[in-house]
Amino acid sequence: MSMSFAQLLSFPRIRSRTGWIGIDIGSHSVKLAQLESVDGNLRIAESIRISVPSDALLTANSLRKGWLTRLLRDQLGQQHGFVGRNVACGVSMSLTEFQSMTIPPGSPEEQREMIDAELAESRTSHSGPIEFDFWACDLKSSISAATESVVNVLSISNEVATELAESIQRAGLHCQVLDGGPFTLARSMTLMAGRDVVSAPVAILDWGHHNAHFAIVSEGQPVFSRLLNDCGVGELVNSVQRGSGLSTEDCLQLLATCGVSDPNWDLSQRTDLHELVEEFTGAQIEQLLIELDKTLSYLRTQRSDLIPSEMWLVGGGATIKHITERLAFETGLSVMPWQIANNQDFIADAAPVQLFAHAAALSELRWAS
Repeated sequence: MSMSFAQLLSFPRIRSRTGWIGIDIGSHSVKLAQLESVDGNLRIAESIRISVPSDALLTANSLRKGWLTRLLRDQLGQQHGFVGRNVACGVSMSLTEFQSMTIPPGSPEEQREMIDAELAESRTSHSGPIEFDFWACDLKSSISAATESVVNVLSISNEVATELAESIQRAGLHCQVLDGGPFTLARSMTLMAGRDVVSAPVAILDWGHHNAHFAIVSEGQPVFSRLLNDCGVGELVNSVQRGSGLSTEDCLQLLATCGVSDPNWDLSQRTDLHELVEEFTGAQIEQLLIELDKTLSYLRTQRSDLIPSEMWLVGGGATIKHITERLAFETGLSVMPWQIANNQDFIADAAPVQLFAHAAALSELRWAS
């Protein structure tokens, strides 16, 4: 199952060697990736990462000014090797609202009506219509069971969703699906080399520029989702920049090549540069650890069936050297950076592959939808 807010256009299904173009629209950058099937394995055949203009916002009014259309049209017109014009789109979790609800038994249509009515009660006169989808929290029980069901609900402003689709359409692309973040993360797990869908819960941390999104996946489905407050990796980079006086690019290079110290090292392995980076980044990493501890503590007391033993990292934070060792030491989980078949470590002008987990999972919808 794949949760999508809207099937925006319908096209006949044709077997293809390449996936759709996956477009991951964030508040700081837009990432595009297209998968290719080679000898039964999927690999990222083409990808680009585009910075969002400083004055561009992910709002309906800002999108109407055409910045996303121009950005996509300009980049895709520069002889990039993308195949086709069909795309699947995902947006920053900051644009969506995630919540759990308890609803009475009924058909899927009846339960959708109940959820819509409950969401309507919380909407103000200025918020306008929304698009939403829902799925059962407990994957072992049916949503239409005789007892009440707890469901996850993900919603987005109808106005924003429409403007996103129209912006993409004006760029000459055909938006097939506007997909929800938790499901995109869940599908990214199936793209990793040699990994089968397992029933044991697995954590994924999408450590992005403005937000960190923590999700639990079980049996290939997202069963828990939470945005971690004030944990975007962008503020961490800004802190390094303020302390060092380096450019943003040099700060990113410093974090990728030096990074933080491995807590398993002895003192002789810690350099002055490691100590300096930790001084600059300590507050931001501590905030992330506090939010992770809150989340894991909640799961232990309220949802012990969802406690993970491992966590995979995607997004900009996943590119910090030795950060997996630090998070593993502090959380007690086995922590690893996201990877894909054929061990593609770097793509798109040497950009780390962890930046394209969402876009790659969106591309895979070509075969999964």
